[in-house]
Amino acid sequence: MNIKHIIIACAAVSVVACSKNEGNTNFPEDSQIRVSTAAVNTLTKAGTTSENITSICYYITPKSGNATYTYEGVNARFENNQWVNYNDQYFNNVITPLWEGSDKEFKICAYSPYYGTLDYGSGPFVPPVIELDQSTEANLKNSDFVYSVNNGTGAEYLTPAQALVNKKLPIVLNHMMSKMFINISLGTEMNTTETSPVTKVQISGVYTDKKIALFSDEVSIYLNVGRTINMHALSYTPGQGGIEGTRAKTTYECIVGPAEHQANDLVISIYTTTKVYKYTIPTAHTFVSGQAYALNLNVGVDGVTGGDMTIANWEMVSPDDVFETE
Repeated sequence: MNIKHIIIACAAVSVVACSKNEGNTNFPEDSQIRVSTAAVNTLTKAGTTSENITSICYYITPKSGNATYTYEGVNARFENNQWVNYNDQYFNNVITPLWEGSDKEFKICAYSPYYGTLDYGSGPFVPPVIELDQSTEANLKNSDFVYSVNNGTGAEYLTPAQALVNKKLPIVLNHMMSKMFINISLGTEMNTTETSPVTKVQISGVYTDKKIALFSDEVSIYLNVGRTINMHALSYTPGQGGIEGTRAKTTYECIVGPAEHQANDLVISIYTTTKVYKYTIPTAHTFVSGQAYALNLNVGVDGVTGGDMTIANWEMVSPDDVFETE
């Protein structure tokens, strides 16, 4: 796993803070907060990876409640080969965070990409954006919300003495949404074209309006409305006419929100150069955070037929290894 280090620069460091932490070799002498971050694997190039994270938002709350060491909505952005930290969404005000002390308990919540927070009276929450048009790699990546609370330890609080590694706080950002693949095997009459006869694939009935309460790892539905997503074309392999075992294949992918779906809730629309095919998923399915799902469909002149939906851990598999259409 590649690691990208976020170094939070500090213009001045308190002499008292430095002397207070003498003897702790894993605590930085200057008390600067340094964070190392990485995203779990993405299955495909279109998604959040350690190499392409360009912004991260984090909150650090000390158990003491000391406002001096409380950082709310720090927006760290990678600029000119270095991380610069702001306390506003418009990147106007640079800040210089410090640890309260090596033995001072704190909790941290971090996520990417940066959205800011909303609060409608029930407490602050993050509203991840799931794009309705994910046909571009940029919009697909923007929908891949990654998140971390206390490094996934399950502990209510951490201390720098316990949590820092090489004087940095490691954060592994996990996928909070679900990945959906549609694998399409094309009939004989569509097997001779060098370019795919499939021009667009949509999935309808998914929930894209989600929210996550700060310092919680549960994703909930924000607006209970089923929506339609334009999926991203991942790959196409031409076929060889009627030769057995050489059917043309194409795969589409998208990010969907975790949710329970009843039978017949989800509809797949496959647009070709001559016809639109629709397939209604006949069984109930629950999309879970960090899981990848693949539905195998066969499209021919007479219509579309479907197979079972495959489920795998998002960070453990590759579609080339697991998802087959025949």
